[in-house]
Amino acid sequence: MRFALFAMGSRGDTQPYLALGRALQAQGHQVVLCLPENFTPFIQGLGLESVPLPFDTRTALEDPGLRRRLLRGDVAGFFLRVQRQVLEREAVLRQAWLEAAEGADILVGAATTDEGLTLLGQALGKPVVYTELTPLSPSSRTAPIVFRPSSLGPLNLPLHWISRQAWWWINRPASAALARALGKPAPLLAPALRAQARGAKVLHGYSPALVPTPADWNPEQHRVTGAWRLAPADAQSLPGDHHDAGFAAWLEDGPPPVFLSFGSMPAMDGAALLELAGDVAETLQLRVVLGAGWSQVDSADCDLPEGVAISSECDHAWLLERCCAVVHHGGAGTTHAAAAAGLPQVVCPFFADQPYWARAVQRSGAGTVLPFRKVDADSLALALERALQDPSQAAATALAEAMHADSGAAGAALQLQRWFC
Repeated sequence: MRFALFAMGSRGDTQPYLALGRALQAQGHQVVLCLPENFTPFIQGLGLESVPLPFDTRTALEDPGLRRRLLRGDVAGFFLRVQRQVLEREAVLRQAWLEAAEGADILVGAATTDEGLTLLGQALGKPVVYTELTPLSPSSRTAPIVFRPSSLGPLNLPLHWISRQAWWWINRPASAALARALGKPAPLLAPALRAQARGAKVLHGYSPALVPTPADWNPEQHRVTGAWRLAPADAQSLPGDHHDAGFAAWLEDGPPPVFLSFGSMPAMDGAALLELAGDVAETLQLRVVLGAGWSQVDSADCDLPEGVAISSECDHAWLLERCCAVVHHGGAGTTHAAAAAGLPQVVCPFFADQPYWARAVQRSGAGTVLPFRKVDADSLALALERALQDPSQAAATALAEAMHADSGAAGAALQLQRWFC
């Protein structure tokens, strides 16, 4: 069986599909990944086939307009601007999709690709499997992730349909261009939502230990497997500071540090991030690893504050084994990595699904929430002080133990095999 995997977004949005691809490959299947071109070296380094999308998501996030929308929490405006960038490159993106789909038996798409992929699958007569790294499928038991509280009773299901339809209208211009090129009309209603209503399969790559599975989901259609993480040998084969003997020695030469990173969120310049890390280290008398992520931090051009080290890229599992707590933006990948490591968390969400994961961590007792707009040295030091206390530590340990039951990428690959082989 040949699977084509499609995703779009940051490293946290795409690396889970590397893990799924490797798990499918281990079961003897052929796999091709169609991801943004900035991730091609990772794909090829793992021995997987790649059809690169001619789109660099890291470069795209350098757009000042995107940064302004991100900091305002303007989800719709952010994704509308991203879709404008996508539409400008629609023809070459379409060619990559068609090349990846050619010869594939099954198309597997992320939530960021599901609408266009539905139209592609229908045009080519190929089944599409939907995947969610955050729960998005409609349920009568829970509200859409953008709402708080988590349930609004009888409004839950209508709000799911409305929010998914709004997502379709954000994506519709690029998807309509794809449909025209395939000789098909672009529907008025969200095609992925309609396909799921008719029973299309959905794999959920997050942990039920953090998010209970809604009782009204049909288990023959929906399967929650836990987060899709690369095996340690695969993760450590990728480029990163886990290969740096000096960095490893710094980690061992003192008490476990706090890992502070806002991932792909380019919200602060390098100087401001370094100042924040240094102030927190001094206030709490802790060491700090500043994960540069996609922010512009260059240790060669700056004086590091006392007790602070910089990591540009690193295998999270390897690094977090050597840390005492995590401060992060609330991306699904970082949330699950910190939870699996049994570490207390301070989650500083920006927008989109990040407030949802912040609430999930808070509900578990394994950490606290500090919205990014409220972050300064004093507020962050106070939040970290609370997170490092025993109730959060004990809850983090219990959460990690519960997550040991997750089947992860291997379970997702096995489920695909059960459904289609």
